[in-house]
Amino acid sequence: RQISPHTIPYGTRNPQAIEAHINALEDRGKAGVVEDLEKAVAADPNFGPAYRQLAQIKAQRKDVDGALALLNQALARGNGIPEAERALVRLQAADLQNDAAARFEALAAVAKADPSDPQKWRELAAASYTTHRYPQAVEAYRQVLAIQPDDVDSWNQLGYAAAYAGDAAAARSAANRYRELLPASPNPLDSLGDVNLIGGRLADAEEYYKRSAQKSPVFLGGLDFLKAAMAHLQTGDVSGSDALAQQYFDARAAAKDPLVDYRKAQ
Repeated sequence: RQISPHTIPYGTRNPQAIEAHINALEDRGKAGVVEDLEKAVAADPNFGPAYRQLAQIKAQRKDVDGALALLNQALARGNGIPEAERALVRLQAADLQNDAAARFEALAAVAKADPSDPQKWRELAAASYTTHRYPQAVEAYRQVLAIQPDDVDSWNQLGYAAAYAGDAAAARSAANRYRELLPASPNPLDSLGDVNLIGGRLADAEEYYKRSAQKSPVFLGGLDFLKAAMAHLQTGDVSGSDALAQQYFDARAAAKDPLVDYRKAQ
């Protein structure tokens, strides 16, 4: 507790289970590791990590049914195994079954069972974002940032999640915080362009894209010139968009891009 106030009890108080499990960790990849883990389970049937490690070995050996049976055996112990550990068991089972819905539910349970672990919130945020659960992604990224307020990538991702969730003000606020943390990088300006574009603020999006391109003409291969052109095109001004796009083509030509003519055709 001098290191962290967020301590939780160790998974077992059985010395035989601990000894067998540590032997398995030290003998990983050797012939006796399965026997060690089976001893750990036998010594304390409520010791979740031994089930999970043994199931992982079975899955690696192509015995998926055996791995799932072992995980279900652990879940059958009910409250004998703490909720945080049961959530990890459910997550492992969902991964083995390629069950996206169950995996998402398990990730949420894992994060809530151990709310002081930012990595678990990041995994939940990423899963929420990729499955278009944008409000949940926003909440998960905020949990990460409550623990690690200077996590620049989470500020960036929060901006996108908030934009897709329809909260334009929160999206711009997160992207601006990202820019404050990385003032020398053109990427925050690019992100501000994206979140403004998502929110329908075309003039602002165009301006941020142009500022990003001016800050670093080689960033993303000059793509922000084209992004500015595309934002401008949505206003209906084709000739103005063409002029912006030409800067992108010039940048690609300077980089000796063999596809520059193809990009012009697009």
